[in-house]
Amino acid sequence: MRTGRLVSTVMLLLERKRVGAQELAELFEVSRRTVYRDIEAINRAGIPVVSFPGVGGGFGIMERYKVDQRSFTVPELVALLTGLDGVASVLGGDEVSHALAKIQSLIPEQAAADLFRQAQSMRIDLRPWNGNDGSASLLKIVQSAIRQQRVVVFDYADRAGRTGERRVRPYRLLFKEHRYMQGFCLERQQFRLFRLSRMSELKVTEEQFEQTDKPPEAMDEFVERMSRNESDIELRVSEEAFPAVRDYCSWDRVEREGNFYRVRFPFVPDDAGYRLLLGFGAGCECVAPKPVRDELRKRVVALYRLYGEA
Repeated sequence: MRTGRLVSTVMLLLERKRVGAQELAELFEVSRRTVYRDIEAINRAGIPVVSFPGVGGGFGIMERYKVDQRSFTVPELVALLTGLDGVASVLGGDEVSHALAKIQSLIPEQAAADLFRQAQSMRIDLRPWNGNDGSASLLKIVQSAIRQQRVVVFDYADRAGRTGERRVRPYRLLFKEHRYMQGFCLERQQFRLFRLSRMSELKVTEEQFEQTDKPPEAMDEFVERMSRNESDIELRVSEEAFPAVRDYCSWDRVEREGNFYRVRFPFVPDDAGYRLLLGFGAGCECVAPKPVRDELRKRVVALYRLYGEA
């Protein structure tokens, strides 16, 4: 995981006068290009890494910075421990465990009890509530392909249920409500988001690549596309059903109406959107617009035919 690698790189540079790019690449099992990107990220974070050209050159942290900034503050250590613990909840692996151990080794013994108490005051757990959304077994495969910069091939089911083979240059994993891989789709010739639970027959090929194009922020294109299709619908919601509906909209969209709530609900008219509405149960009625109401009626009738009396 990149967070652990960046922390380990900083600690190594603090310990040694200079370290070569090739040595860092071999140590972390990444390409030299990835090392350069890591160094750039460390510099952007405010830690001054300088490069030394020629034989025996490499990277090092300015000596004056080493003297002034070698120790992490307690809040910084709390943030690192909390973040790495959240990463460990989904990825685990030796590198995360090693990074946690290294961070813990920096903690003064007299401050350990208070620091761990503070770290436990916030917990980041990215695992799904239902235990497994079907993607857990794919995480390490995708992670390995990203590290090695190898093309992956898999069968993918889109929102409409159509399945086809995809060849993708994987770029990063993304954890939102679901788990995604962002990568460059060789068929579509553009960056796409792929939900891991919709993948099957995932394989890492021998084809290597170097990421030359900068991808868009992982969710920007997806959110923009969803926003274009999103519109408000009107719901009439009972008190019993309202807590579930409330999770998806703000209070300024809600009006009390006797024993019911009238809600302006942000809705995308796709299969996932209709499943969400039906999931609210009989206490939630779509009042308008008519096309959404009609589609819900069709789906309810289909369910009745499936489960209704013969």
